[in-house]
Amino acid sequence: MSVIKWTEALEIGIESLDVQHRFLIDVINELHLAVKHNEGNEVLLPMIEKLHDYADTHFSEEEELLEKHDFAGKLDHVQEHNEFIAKLDELKRKCESSGEALTIDIRNYLLSWFFHHIKVCDMEYKAFFQQIQVIAK
Repeated sequence: MSVIKWTEALEIGIESLDVQHRFLIDVINELHLAVKHNEGNEVLLPMIEKLHDYADTHFSEEEELLEKHDFAGKLDHVQEHNEFIAKLDELKRKCESSGEALTIDIRNYLLSWFFHHIKVCDMEYKAFFQQIQVIAK
């Protein structure tokens, strides 16, 4: 059972970014299953690595577009990206040093971040990109 399903309402309108957002949904859904099955940190560490790879690729592409089109909120957006990476680093350290499974913490953080960052922050640049006709309305 998925905790998040992709819908048109989540589309940015830039295919590569939408594909990357779908990947994030897949990882969150994997974490949700890990929580349901009481998986330990040995399952979480590879997922955190996948999220780091995702962040490197996705954030670079997104920030490049924001810079290229001089999006007014780009500094705040980049700050959110930096906070996400810092949180992943913190969670990774906790997973490596703790015997306590962090699946619920990681899943809840990702859900919260997803719904705020993608459904609020990314939609701000979507509206801007539509306004300047980078993407279709």
